[in-house]
Amino acid sequence: MGKISESINAISSLESYIPIIKANKGSELYTLIHDAKRFVLHNRIGIEQAPLQIYCSALFFAPENSINRKTFQEYIPSWIYKISRTRSNWSAAFQTLEGHSDPVKSVAFSPDSTKVASGSDDKTIQLWNAATGENLQKLEGHSDLKASSAFERYSVSNHWITDRSNEVRNILWLPPDYRPTSIYCCKSIMVMAFSTGSIFFLKFENRKKFHII
Repeated sequence: MGKISESINAISSLESYIPIIKANKGSELYTLIHDAKRFVLHNRIGIEQAPLQIYCSALFFAPENSINRKTFQEYIPSWIYKISRTRSNWSAAFQTLEGHSDPVKSVAFSPDSTKVASGSDDKTIQLWNAATGENLQKLEGHSDLKASSAFERYSVSNHWITDRSNEVRNILWLPPDYRPTSIYCCKSIMVMAFSTGSIFFLKFENRKKFHII
């Protein structure tokens, strides 16, 4: 379909703009729209890859009390038998983000909370839309698995200090004795900690100069 993110945003807009929903969250309309959002978020991957699974997997595995399941129950294929344990209501998990080939070691929200970054042993950092779960970008070649570095202007990747202000640009190569075990950035200042016990503070100016503090 390729329109799942648009569908989720449209449902979210209904939650935000219909007065009756704002005034009474216990209303049938609110319950219907909220259930539809949970339904799409939970089944996003299956619907994107095989839309007809809406009538099989998506409806069949929806909670017993799901309004969408009850409304469209008749469309579940008759050859699918009822499983013994189906949860009654939606769980606390909104959705699953899939895209890494190895274990995820770190996650971080962007400062405005609209994006999520995940760092994995597959040496990639992936960016996701926090509201819809859409995969926005894959940053490859990262030996540093710190997901929050995706939202920082300066970071360390493959033994280089990089600048992401406009485009990714290597600005300083780090010799073996100056490769940090941990880094932290705050605006134009980078703090690097080393296994020797040393800590360096670097202050960048105008993308051309830096000072060791």
